[in-house]
Amino acid sequence: MGPAYQSTALAAVDTIFIVTATVFLSMGSWFGTQRYGDTPSYPGPFVEQDGTRSPPSFFQAYVVLVPLLLGIIAPTAGLGLLIWQDDAYLGASTLGVYLAEVAAQLISEGVYLKTKTAMWPQVPQVYQTYRIWQLIRGCYLVGQVGGPQWLWNLHAMLIMLWVFNFGAVMTWTPWLYRWHLQPQSSENGRKDGYTNGQKTE
Repeated sequence: MGPAYQSTALAAVDTIFIVTATVFLSMGSWFGTQRYGDTPSYPGPFVEQDGTRSPPSFFQAYVVLVPLLLGIIAPTAGLGLLIWQDDAYLGASTLGVYLAEVAAQLISEGVYLKTKTAMWPQVPQVYQTYRIWQLIRGCYLVGQVGGPQWLWNLHAMLIMLWVFNFGAVMTWTPWLYRWHLQPQSSENGRKDGYTNGQKTE
C-alpha cells in the first residue's frame, strides 16, 4: 500500500465518520424539535436564566492553553514541519486528517450554536471520542513506517490532552445543559407542564 493510497483511504474513513456524525446529530436535533417544539431554544453554554454567561473563571484560559495552543497550533506547526521535510504523505495521514476532524467539530459547534439546538453539547463528546481513536491510529502508523520520534511523541501528548479534555467536558455537562435551571420533578410529573414528554394542562 503506497503512501498516497494510505492517505486517501484514511481521509475517506474520517470523512465517513464526519458525515455519519452529522447525520445522527441532525436527527437528534430534529427529533427534539418535533417533541418539544414549543419549548425555548438552547441559549448556549453557561447561560443563566437572566441571559448572562457565567463560565468558570478559568474557562477562557483553559480554552486558549489546551484546545487552541496544544490541540490546534502545535499540530499545525508539526504538519508544516513534515511538509517542509518532504514527508507530506505521512503528515496528511496523521496530523492532516486530525486537523480536518477538529475543523469539522468547530464548524458543527458553530452551526448548532447559531441554530440554538440542544444537541450542541453532544458535538464535542462525539468528535473527541473518535479523535482519540484517530490519534492512536496515528501512533501505530508512525511506528509502522518508521516516522520521526517527535511525531509519535506529539500523538501521545494529544491523546492525553483529549482524554483529559473529554473528562472536563463530561464534568461541565450539567452546566452546558443548564440542569440547575430545570424545574424540580414531583410525584405528579414535571412542573414545567410536561409528563413523559407530553404537554399537560
